Amino acid sequence: MQLDKPELSLKYRHIGPERVRALAAGLLYNKYVEALELEENSLGGAGMFYLNQLLMYNKTITHVNISKNRLGSIGAQMIGELLKINISITHLYISDNGFNDRDAIFLAEGIEQNDRMVTLDISHNEFSEEGNLI
Repeated sequence: MQLDKPELSLKYRHIGPERVRALAAGLLYNKYVEALELEENSLGGAGMFYLNQLLMYNKTITHVNISKNRLGSIGAQMIGELLKINISITHLYISDNGFNDRDAIFLAEGIEQNDRMVTLDISHNEFSEEGNLI
């Protein structure tokens, strides 16, 4: 972990929900870290809950990579709600999380509220052509 850059990368460490809970608590009042890389960490819905609590209040983090974390429908709902509240997130990577067409609705509702989104990666999910139209 390097703290001399405004990026915190903990990719591929399988830290799980409990460790992300501690991480979220530690970053709640952060004014330095702008990018949070948590790809492939087995977060699931529980880990997304803690991460959501952090990102609802922390407006410094603008780049978030939570790809490959098995977030599923619960995670999609939380991300949708998060994007309605925190429009500071400009780069969001949520690929390969098992999202489906129903989840696309939650995500779309949040994205509609965030007019500052520059990058959104939703690849490698389970969207059909119908889901991609939402």
